[in-house]
Amino acid sequence: MDLRDLVVEDAKNATFRVHRSTMTSPEILELERKFIFDRSWLYVGHESEVTKPGDYVRRTVAGRPLFMAHGRDGKVRVFINSCLHRGALVCRTDTGNAGSFVCFYHGWAYDDCGKLIGIPDPDGYAKGFCETERRLIEPPHVDNYRGMYFVNFGSAVPTLAEFLGEARELIAILVGGVNNNEATPLDRWNVSVQSRPTIDFHDARTLISANRASQDCSRLGFELTREKAVLRS
Repeated sequence: MDLRDLVVEDAKNATFRVHRSTMTSPEILELERKFIFDRSWLYVGHESEVTKPGDYVRRTVAGRPLFMAHGRDGKVRVFINSCLHRGALVCRTDTGNAGSFVCFYHGWAYDDCGKLIGIPDPDGYAKGFCETERRLIEPPHVDNYRGMYFVNFGSAVPTLAEFLGEARELIAILVGGVNNNEATPLDRWNVSVQSRPTIDFHDARTLISANRASQDCSRLGFELTREKAVLRS
């Protein structure tokens, strides 16, 4: 498969075609995971989903089972949803509140901070087995911006702030700093909160260039036209 044959772009003849296999091919999906999703910061959830100690939400992100939990120590963490023992799921419902997570396979139990706190038949293990710092595995990179939690499974990766770039300005005015239906200006940008938030801009001399804004909006779930950016529902 030659990837160059899958996209035909002929500006002279106003032609742009994408082969349907790019939407259905398992091989292309694996390439996308390897070269895009395994290197990018991926959104998991917002802190408002886990407001109380013990709150959790379960997600599948880029094919990996994860869950985000609010620990009793007040910290929000993201865990790989896999028991240290045999890899079975430890969080088996999509949302809820729990003081511990128990693997159904052999009964290993973890607290809401991810620490191993219990095993069946402890005499069959080394003394003090649960007193060691055995914890559920977290993705190699976890960070948040304005309460939005992201993970990155790559090795050498940019910081979340670097990855988001100027899109942080859009996030800031959409998730903070806008009250009720009031509009908050950002240079030449205005944000109005309605049933669907919109961002209007009035000329090309904006804080974020139109091209860069289009890329950043798309990455964050917006649709950008010449007149406005609309948050996709």
